[in-house]
Amino acid sequence: MAGSFLWRGLPAAFVCIAIHECVLASARAWSGCFSPGVTSGCHTMRGAFHLFSFKGIAVSMQPFFLVLIVVLTIGLGDLMSSLIFAACAIIGLLVHEFGHALVARRYGLNPDIVLTAFGGVTRFALSPNARQGFRITLAGPLSGLALAGVSYGAFLLVQMTMGAGFLPAHPPLNTFFRFMIWVNLVWSIFNLIPVMPMDGGKLMAGILAKFLKPARAARAGGVVSIVFSVLLLLYALYSGSMFMIVITGYLLMLNVGMLREIFSSPDRKRDAQKNLQAERIYERGLVAARGHRWEELELLGHQMKQAAVSPDQLGRAYEFLTIACTNLYKYEEALGYARRAPQTDAVKQAAARSERMLNR
Repeated sequence: MAGSFLWRGLPAAFVCIAIHECVLASARAWSGCFSPGVTSGCHTMRGAFHLFSFKGIAVSMQPFFLVLIVVLTIGLGDLMSSLIFAACAIIGLLVHEFGHALVARRYGLNPDIVLTAFGGVTRFALSPNARQGFRITLAGPLSGLALAGVSYGAFLLVQMTMGAGFLPAHPPLNTFFRFMIWVNLVWSIFNLIPVMPMDGGKLMAGILAKFLKPARAARAGGVVSIVFSVLLLLYALYSGSMFMIVITGYLLMLNVGMLREIFSSPDRKRDAQKNLQAERIYERGLVAARGHRWEELELLGHQMKQAAVSPDQLGRAYEFLTIACTNLYKYEEALGYARRAPQTDAVKQAAARSERMLNR
């Protein structure tokens, strides 16, 4: 009987973790801040009101956090179980976030905690370095495991001192112990799975960064995250829980998108550099055209054609070449470029002049 109760608590704990960790990516994008705990460099969040402070760490809450708690308790059966699970989830969440925050406070990062519709958010006024970030990240799951251990110890102590029949005779207390053990145990273990953006994914990224170059570490971390995301999705399919399938599927999609971004980032960097180069060439071309330095303008036109990363830039390169070749008496080349250039007044005038000269 006790064992079956323990296993009934497991899916509910998984749901709690899944919402907190998976929707966390949306919270980051919404708040515009990033950090090992969750966010850094910002200390404002809309709609949050102060609850209390502990060890100089302020805790505030957004009203939609209550909606999250209601969602987590759906399907737990009776009202008593729902209320106890909600209490255990809140306690576990706070202990987890205070694990992050207390270590961050030790490093003078001025942390605070916000309870949002996405779970817990630990924010820092200053960004931690790599070593600090690793320790801050690890502190969250370790705090949860410690709480699960303390809860299990208290559970055994009550059984030994009060007798084996005491807890079954007091269902609320019995339920509280069961949920406290499972929520914090499963929450913490799940957090340590190497999947971004969970704590385990960030710890993995920190370890890879010690042994690999940044680009290679990012790619390796992305691949590992996807592999474990697939395994989580397969487990969700096996369990038959549609909610778990949606959440783990979201995790997989998120990590596929992150890996695609990682692999495309070098190309984007090159494109950004080429875009800047093309714009600088264009500015020099305008100066050359105003000074009637046609040979220089032709050279800049060819350079801009090589550096162009957009149709607009390529069109302006052909415009330069049309004007320059016309004034350098290269009329056939000018007409060839004119056909690919935007039909501005300058291009039309240069093309008309080239046609007249060729028809003489």
